[in-house]
Amino acid sequence: MEGTKMREVEFRGKPIEDYGGDAKWFYGSAVVNYEDKLAYIEAPGYGCVPVECETVGQYIGQKDKYGKKIYEGDLFYWRNTLRQVVYREDKAAFMAKRVQGKSNNDFYFYMWNLQDLLERVEVIGNTYENPEFLRN
Repeated sequence: MEGTKMREVEFRGKPIEDYGGDAKWFYGSAVVNYEDKLAYIEAPGYGCVPVECETVGQYIGQKDKYGKKIYEGDLFYWRNTLRQVVYREDKAAFMAKRVQGKSNNDFYFYMWNLQDLLERVEVIGNTYENPEFLRN
């Protein structure tokens, strides 16, 4: 379609092995076999990198107030409630799941109408590097 911008499809994953330096995460295309728990990220400059299957998350197509890309598994606060970005197959949507706080509702990330909300939140970590946030 002329004039239509394609959304960026990108994944991240935490490598199984230490690649040294700042290579804590790899970004690019993903191949995931959940049955065998195998995952790879095709990372520019590194080739096909084996990553921890449970850490593979997709970029949701939005950024936080500092311009940081938001991925599945990321954590942020919204109205004094800690939320985790998850993908809901039954809704075919990214969702901000309540992790801590008093809010009783979850809300869904429909990527086409979230710009105003996400310009006010800051990603503070993710569930893989900051599991302490998931403990009540």
